[in-house]
Amino acid sequence: MDAQSRLQLVSDWIEHHLHQLKWGADFVLERQDLHPDAVGQLDCLVRDQPEVAWDLVLEIVHANRSDDVMVSLAPILGILLEHHPDLFIERLEKLAISDPHFKELLGWLIPIEPGSAFWSRVRRSAGDVQW
Repeated sequence: MDAQSRLQLVSDWIEHHLHQLKWGADFVLERQDLHPDAVGQLDCLVRDQPEVAWDLVLEIVHANRSDDVMVSLAPILGILLEHHPDLFIERLEKLAISDPHFKELLGWLIPIEPGSAFWSRVRRSAGDVQW
């Protein structure tokens, strides 16, 4: 994926999650579906190209840390961690120390097995989180 495609995917994914609702003609909130392809593309990358997905997660968290984005991005990070724990745990631990934006994202995670050794490491990296 070239730099321009990455930038567009990040932008579209963020826009999709920031603008999910709009006021309809009858003054009722309606769900919009902006850029569903961006959502699907990132989901596929998580499964098929986890390294690329990891980099995109980092780009997204550095581009926008609104609640709407963080609540949607955390499950993607969680899936990456669950499916590839050995690939990402050491990176996660280092980034949590050096990157406050990434550490903030860790606080949005909902672990599948919070008592496991793996999620204990994630929690130590995340700091004071409610899970």
